[in-house]
Amino acid sequence: MSNVIPDEWEWNKVSQFTEEHKQGYYTRDPYTSEGKYLIRITDLFNPRVDYKHMPKLEVEEKEFSQFKVEVGDFLFARSGAIGRYGIVEKDFPAVFASYLIRFRFDNEQVLTRYFGYIYESDLCQYQLGAITQGSSNININADNIKSLSVPLPSLPEQQKIATILSSVDDVIEKTQAQIDKLKDLKTGMVQELLTKGVCDENGKRHTEFKDSPVGRIPVGWEVVLHSELCDWVGVGIASSTTHAYTDKGVALLRNQNILPNGIRRTDVLYITEEFSEENASKKIQEGDVLTVRTGYPGVSAVVPKEFDGCHSFTTLISRPRKEMIDSDYMSMLINSDYGRDFVAGGQAGGAQQNLNVAILRTFPVIVPPIEEQKKIFESVEAISKKIRLVEKKKKQIESTKRALMQDLLTGKVRVKVDPL
Repeated sequence: MSNVIPDEWEWNKVSQFTEEHKQGYYTRDPYTSEGKYLIRITDLFNPRVDYKHMPKLEVEEKEFSQFKVEVGDFLFARSGAIGRYGIVEKDFPAVFASYLIRFRFDNEQVLTRYFGYIYESDLCQYQLGAITQGSSNININADNIKSLSVPLPSLPEQQKIATILSSVDDVIEKTQAQIDKLKDLKTGMVQELLTKGVCDENGKRHTEFKDSPVGRIPVGWEVVLHSELCDWVGVGIASSTTHAYTDKGVALLRNQNILPNGIRRTDVLYITEEFSEENASKKIQEGDVLTVRTGYPGVSAVVPKEFDGCHSFTTLISRPRKEMIDSDYMSMLINSDYGRDFVAGGQAGGAQQNLNVAILRTFPVIVPPIEEQKKIFESVEAISKKIRLVEKKKKQIESTKRALMQDLLTGKVRVKVDPL
C-alpha cells in the first residue's frame, strides 16, 4: 500500500490517539451456564464481534468492571491469528479473554471503525509483519500496535470511508450467511441420504430398515470395513524427498493439496522420474481416494483421470474395488460428519494429530448398492457446486473490498464529504 497520502491528511502513530489499552481476562475456571460472556479470538470477525457461540463465566464484580467491554472498544488478537480484530458495537455483559488486547481511542482524532479498516489493510499488516519477522513465537503486544503509523483524514472523511467499506462488509456477511445456510442444508441432506437413501422415480425412499453396527439402515444395504472394500490401503512416500525435488517431473501430492472432494493444483511439488520409479508403490491412479493423515486428518478426494504422480507420507491412499464401492461415494462418506466423527475418535498423536493406516482400515463404510451410491454422491455434489459458486462470489467481493481499501485508505480515490 502506497505511503503517499493527500497533503491535508496526516501520518500519526497509534500512540498519539490511544487513550487506554489493556490485556484480557485470564482464568482457568470452567465455563458455566450463567454469568458473563467471554469474548475469544474465534469470536472476532473483522470488524464484527459474534456473540452466538460465546461461552459464559462466573466473574467477580471487581474483575468484571476492569475487563467489561463497552461500545466502541477495539479488540485484537495478540497471538496466533495476527490481524484478527473486532469492534464492540452493542452493550453486552462480556469480558475479553487473555489472548486479546483492548484499545480505546480518542474519537475526536480517529473513528474506531475507520481504524479497523486501516488495521486490516496491507499498510498495518506489513508493519506488523516486519515486527514479527524471524520470530518463532509470533505475538504482538500493545506497544507494537501503538508504534504503527497510520494515515488520518478528517473525521467526516473517515466516516465516509468507513461507511463505504461497511456496506461491502454487509454484502460479504450476507453472502457468508448464504454459504452457512447451504452447508447446513448439505449436512442435513447427507444425514438423510445415509439413513434413508435416495428417492426412486416415484419420489419415495426405502420403507424397510434393519439394525446395523452404525444404526438403522435400509434393507439391502450393508456396513463393511474399509479394508474389505479396497485392494490397497497405504501411506505415501515416507523417506526424505528433498534431494529428489525438481522444477518439472512427477507431481507429489501432499496434505495441503487435498481438499474435500477435490485436488488443489497449486503448490504441487515435483520429484524426479528416477525417484518416482524407486517409489512405484506410491504412485496414484485414477479413482484412488487420497486421505489427509496429518494436519487436517480425514479430508479426502478422488484422484482425477488426468492426474499422474505420487503421494507423500502426509496422505493415505485407498484403492477401492470398483465393483463394490464408488470412489466418489467413499470420498464423500469420509468427508461427511459421519466420517469426521470416526476420524476424530481414532486420531493418534499429541499436538500434531494424525490418522494412520490401521485406523482407516477399520472405518465402517455404509454400503448401498453401487448405483444408489452414485446417485447419493450426485445429489450431494449438486449442492456442493452451489456452495462453491457462492464461495467464489464471496472471494470476488472480498477482492473488490481489498481494491477499495487500497484506493480509499491512501486517498488515491477521494470521497465527497457533505459540507457542515
